[in-house]
Amino acid sequence: MTPLFPFKGDKRGRRVFYRGSQGSQDKEERRGRETKMEMKYEDGIKWKFLEHKGPYFPPEYQPFPDDVKFYYNGKPVKLSLPAEEVSLFFAQMLDHEYTTKEVFRNNFFRDWRKEMTLEERQLIMDLNKCDFGELHAMHKKKVEARKNLSKEEKLVGVLHNI
Repeated sequence: MTPLFPFKGDKRGRRVFYRGSQGSQDKEERRGRETKMEMKYEDGIKWKFLEHKGPYFPPEYQPFPDDVKFYYNGKPVKLSLPAEEVSLFFAQMLDHEYTTKEVFRNNFFRDWRKEMTLEERQLIMDLNKCDFGELHAMHKKKVEARKNLSKEEKLVGVLHNI
């Protein structure tokens, strides 16, 4: 058998090595030949194609439980789902130095207001009056729970969005 397109892929990006039937060849023999062909690349190139299995879309946002509240100026406020999701992002960042920087806070607040409803924009005017404490505590509790899972449980959790 002669190489059809050595080191090249077919129109779908898959590697094509040999013409004809490969049924008589042993799988190990074919793997060995493929490995040897890959080793012939020069200049440190390890591979010449990329197989993409499609984009990963994160699961839909799940609203936080009713016992977890966002407070503005000391009063609980029920946020719309998009605004709630963005507020949770900020609450997750509270441990980081970024949230103390004025530029980050202004940029976040400007972007967060784009996700708010008109009523929320009229009510929430100052980021300093926002209390993300319960959201932050909920996030910390979830992180700790994930840390305590075994490796197998973590894999299952990823599949079931835990």
